[in-house]
Amino acid sequence: MVTASGATGVLRLSDQSWVVPPRPGVMCDIGHAIMSQNDGKRAILSWTGENWVDIGAERVGINLELGLLTFLRDGKWGLVDTVGQVVVEPRYDEPVYFSPGFRGIAWAKRDGNWCAIDRRGRSVAGIPCETTDPARQGRDRFECKVESPESARLPLRRRP
Repeated sequence: MVTASGATGVLRLSDQSWVVPPRPGVMCDIGHAIMSQNDGKRAILSWTGENWVDIGAERVGINLELGLLTFLRDGKWGLVDTVGQVVVEPRYDEPVYFSPGFRGIAWAKRDGNWCAIDRRGRSVAGIPCETTDPARQGRDRFECKVESPESARLPLRRRP
């Protein structure tokens, strides 16, 4: 990935052509995809630059393997699937994480309580709400980091 003049793209090293032409903002590798960040909004792109998840979110989870990503919009958290369809509109106070160990539920904070929800955002009957996060999951924030062309020492050339 190369950034110059406020835009970032993915450069093929073999012939120095653009795999993903430069776009405003920054991009970074998130494993099986690319995170693009511009003007305070994040999107997830394929390795060819196709928009996968672009919903105008300020933050978006990066674990595509579970099928649902947490996202932040207007101060609240919701859930979006990996093809960019919002499954649960933003209404939670903290990020919502599904993990294999919880067998289809996640703990979501709303109005001061942590309650178990299913993959559609519905409360799970029989599991009482808690005042603290029962999952005790890390709330790490992912930051995109890219190299500038000067530090990468690669001449830039646009694909015709």
